[in-house]
Amino acid sequence: MNPRRQYTAKLATIFCLIAIGVSLTSCTSGSSDDAWLSHQNAGRAALFKNDFAKAESELKESIGVLDALKSHSLEKAVSLGLLGTVYNQTGRLKEAEQAQKQSLEIYESSPQATKAQLSSAYNNLSNVYYSMGRYEYASELNQKALKLIEESNGSDSLAMASTLNNEGLVKMQLGKSEGAKELFEKALSICEMNQSNADFKAEMIKSLINLAHYWSESDADKSIPLCEKAIKIAEGLYGENHIELADALRIQGVAYTKGKQFDNATTSFKRAKSIYDDKLGEHSVSAAYCLIGLSTLYLKQQQYDKAQPLAEQAVKILDTSEAGNVESTVNAMCILAEANMKQDNTAEAKKLLARCKAKLDEAPIVSSEYKKEFLRGYAKRLREMSDVKEAENIESSI
Repeated sequence: MNPRRQYTAKLATIFCLIAIGVSLTSCTSGSSDDAWLSHQNAGRAALFKNDFAKAESELKESIGVLDALKSHSLEKAVSLGLLGTVYNQTGRLKEAEQAQKQSLEIYESSPQATKAQLSSAYNNLSNVYYSMGRYEYASELNQKALKLIEESNGSDSLAMASTLNNEGLVKMQLGKSEGAKELFEKALSICEMNQSNADFKAEMIKSLINLAHYWSESDADKSIPLCEKAIKIAEGLYGENHIELADALRIQGVAYTKGKQFDNATTSFKRAKSIYDDKLGEHSVSAAYCLIGLSTLYLKQQQYDKAQPLAEQAVKILDTSEAGNVESTVNAMCILAEANMKQDNTAEAKKLLARCKAKLDEAPIVSSEYKKEFLRGYAKRLREMSDVKEAENIESSI
């Protein structure tokens, strides 16, 4: 087992083609129409700036006005999609699923809905299922979106690049890393051809981060330049305080750790966590991943007393979050177990490792290879703690 292994923190596309809904606004007139449109545009702008509280408020106002009009169903679908994205980004996954399903149902039932709008709705719901760890469902929706995009937008469109990135992330989680890499590279190529457009530039950041994540644990020399490029573009597009920038910094921290550039890794993780704390709150899953990164760094430097409290914080966040996945929780608990073991608290270390095994036994979506990796590491740690008999029991189950 490699208890330090990092998993991506739900790098799902924030805007995920929802800008397609702007085309609907051209058919409106009158003060009521102006009111819903004003709120919708304000919500979209706030979402771009990661001001999620304002985005939620404005989008709910937009939906309220549209409900009173008892028409404009497609416009309501746009606002619901935006609102669902807010919920997804802030870890409120049940609410996100409900909003995106409502949006999709409106598109599916409307003869006026275009293929581009329908593909956008599939992507939005796919992102929610990705956050939930329901990767097969997410992939099914991505495939539907890809088919519609090929029929409408074309193979070099922004919609295509976004969906390729989304499906690549799913493949990473399903253990199909090489297939994911090909999709990320194709998405990046599309964005590079259109990088004078700000929307393509935003999607390019995601492609670079995704590729950097692919390389982060195997080849730091390939990952770090990709992170640096993503950071430079993100700072130019968004400024110094945006989630996309934090995502790039966090993956950069993983790559620096792999390359044993520990001071640089510490700086990257701390800067990323500061942004996540500001935009999502200090108890977000993204903040927890930074805590895992920092505690891993301290373990590697044999600073176990510093690693332990950070890993404890990460476990607490992931245990109580809708958006935390099982592998990440197990990773954090393994770090905590090792920190305890190295400080001669073997009883607590064994308890934590047993909890990890129980979590994995109850998690059907975790890959068999990950479970085997964990069990091998579990047995190794037990031997280090002189519990040979239990180590043999674990090894016999692999």
